[in-house]
Amino acid sequence: MTLVDEDGRTRSIQADKREATLPRFSVPLLLRSQARALLDAIDPTTPGGLRDRALIGLMVYGFARVGAALAMRVEDVYVQNRRLWVRLREKGGKPHALPCHHTLEDYLVAYLDGAGLRGDPKGPLFRTLGRGTGRMSERPLPQASAHAMVRRRAAAAGIATPLGCHSFRATGITAYPLAWTRSSASASRERSLCQTPLA
Repeated sequence: MTLVDEDGRTRSIQADKREATLPRFSVPLLLRSQARALLDAIDPTTPGGLRDRALIGLMVYGFARVGAALAMRVEDVYVQNRRLWVRLREKGGKPHALPCHHTLEDYLVAYLDGAGLRGDPKGPLFRTLGRGTGRMSERPLPQASAHAMVRRRAAAAGIATPLGCHSFRATGITAYPLAWTRSSASASRERSLCQTPLA
């Protein structure tokens, strides 16, 4: 398996049975430092900034497909056993729940509170902004708008890589095997997901 180091060089790690199940990506990947810089460059003092940071964070830390993320409802972010979880509906409508990385938890809580969405559990989680108001509408964010947002945020962070929404999922999944190899063989997948080395 080949991974990308912080300096852009590639290196190989010992492959095992998990490698055969990892997706292969033909989209541009971010270095961990670039993903961190992109998230840090988003202004969290506006509803749009909170939304964009939460959406990008979900794709990086939750390995979420953009379509699954945009289909989420507010109630798909919930607390279980004192942890924040997210429920995604993958291809075919099959629900998939996973615990949040601590950074993603911070992003989602800040977004839900800052945008005032908790009172509308059946409403879309990621929404458009009202024209001229900057406030959340009741309409779900279209996928084309999410792609445009990603390009805009990347440019503002000084990232020249031509990113798409799938770049974040690919970046997260690429980072995950490295986290697993650094943990003990008995470490659970849940623990590794919550310690993805993008924090």
